[in-house]
Amino acid sequence: MFRRLLTAIFTIALLSTTVASVGAAPIGTERQASPAKSGCRYFAETQHNLCAGFQDYWETFGGLATFGMPITEEFVVDGVTVQYFERARFEWRQGSWPERFDVQLGLVGNEFVAMNALGSNPAFAPVSTCPTGTTSENCTLFDSTGHSLSNGFKAYWEMYGGLATFGYPISQEFVEDGATVQYFERARFEWRQGSWPERFDVQLGLLGNALLDGSNQQPEPQPEPQPAFTVIADGLNGPFGLTTAGDGSLLVADAGTGGDVCAEVPSPEGGTSQTCFGDTASILRIMPDGTVTQAATGLPSTAGDEGASGPSGVSSKDGKTIYFVVGYGGDPADRDQLPAGFGDKAGHLFRVDPDGSVHDVADISAVETAQNPAGGPLDSNPYAVLDLGDKRLVVDAGGNDLLEVDAEGNVSVVTTFPNRTVQVPDDIPAEMKEMLGGATTIDQEPVPNSIALGPDGSYYVGELTGGPFLPGTARVWKVDPTTGEKSVFADGFSNIISVAFGPDGSLYVLEMAKDGFLNFDAGGALYRIAPDGTRTLVASDGLIMPNAVTVSAGGDIYITNMSLIPNQGQIIKLNP
Repeated sequence: MFRRLLTAIFTIALLSTTVASVGAAPIGTERQASPAKSGCRYFAETQHNLCAGFQDYWETFGGLATFGMPITEEFVVDGVTVQYFERARFEWRQGSWPERFDVQLGLVGNEFVAMNALGSNPAFAPVSTCPTGTTSENCTLFDSTGHSLSNGFKAYWEMYGGLATFGYPISQEFVEDGATVQYFERARFEWRQGSWPERFDVQLGLLGNALLDGSNQQPEPQPEPQPAFTVIADGLNGPFGLTTAGDGSLLVADAGTGGDVCAEVPSPEGGTSQTCFGDTASILRIMPDGTVTQAATGLPSTAGDEGASGPSGVSSKDGKTIYFVVGYGGDPADRDQLPAGFGDKAGHLFRVDPDGSVHDVADISAVETAQNPAGGPLDSNPYAVLDLGDKRLVVDAGGNDLLEVDAEGNVSVVTTFPNRTVQVPDDIPAEMKEMLGGATTIDQEPVPNSIALGPDGSYYVGELTGGPFLPGTARVWKVDPTTGEKSVFADGFSNIISVAFGPDGSLYVLEMAKDGFLNFDAGGALYRIAPDGTRTLVASDGLIMPNAVTVSAGGDIYITNMSLIPNQGQIIKLNP
């Protein structure tokens, strides 16, 4: 099922809808937390909605990196519908700019400078030439405001919005609280070396927050709580699974690149697809000093239009004997059509002994054929495994169930996970509407894909969710290990891909797509749920197609990154 979801993700194009105001919030209540509204994107972090034309504008012209999250609901000021964001203020002025959903951005840069009386700073004095050492190629002088724009700030301004988004520069570059900054009519650029190379190391100041707070002094620059990370391994091919071992090493399930035996095989979307099979997958071991070795090689791998597939989950209780699962994604009965013996391995649980030998433990997908525990179409994709020493737990993302494998390889059902009826937003892409047959509600599948053992002995299972991939609808389940009874432990996430506990009892929840798969480019996010229930955003910037998280006994956090990009997969360690 997971491959089916990814195919849908990459083939659906987001389409914009017509702007419409959703009504004004009463003045004085605009910052109050709001429940999620139907048809809107809800941000659990700030407890505010993003709706209609403002949502279209946000998604089309910059998203989280440019505007930040909403910090109010929509409300009316002097006849204009406005909404504040961490870095901007949206203003809807009907008929003013149809090509941009009639949305204009407030002059938050001008207002912040005036509010904090920064105009006396020499950097705000007009200039008549570009700075010494620049050329006409890397510097532009704006006569309108008497200020220049050069080098990285110029490149960022031109690439990520230009005049319409940021306005003209109203200062020169200068150092403010240790960062090189420049003010614009609608923004403040902050250059923080090494923070975001893909965006010229430029971050945008939180001027929306500052203005709404009415601060009388310039706040300390506060980027989102997203620590930098260190890449400890790269050049991987599909690092899907990740776990810590007892000796302090990391174990990585690397999906490989398929092989030389290619065939037309049944596709989860119907028909067939060209897929190549081989034995290029492996289990890697990364030692604390960064040394990378192969714990197991020659493992089954496939590659095709839907990406690579192979070992997707890995676990080891003692750090010596390793267990991993090989996924599938479809009706298990179709496995006998796969070439190169792959059908005998897809959907199975394997064991790697300390000498590197690999042994088939159990056919997990056979349970779906024999019992179909959760009901619905036959579909199996074993995606995660947890080694408990005397038994193994396997989460089947296609079968929507949690299975137990005993020491003899016998498989039993612990529990199943239910569908969830969700409202289909009016503004989803036409292609998705067609796939859903015009339905206004749908039973969204849970797609459980991750598991962790809690300090209380319970099993905690994260769910990816199925189409239409609505943000904020993914849950973490708590499962009683004795009875199999389950309850929702945490809700409000988007497309969970991995869960793990830290040594302090905090649960870490990794989202592959923090804004939902229909806005996949926004990247992923990692949250911490403390033992007292407090939820904190730990990391987001730089998390691109993350697939697994694990936490060492010392509290170090490791994540597989860029997991779907061949030869570019990474293992990263978050810096404290």
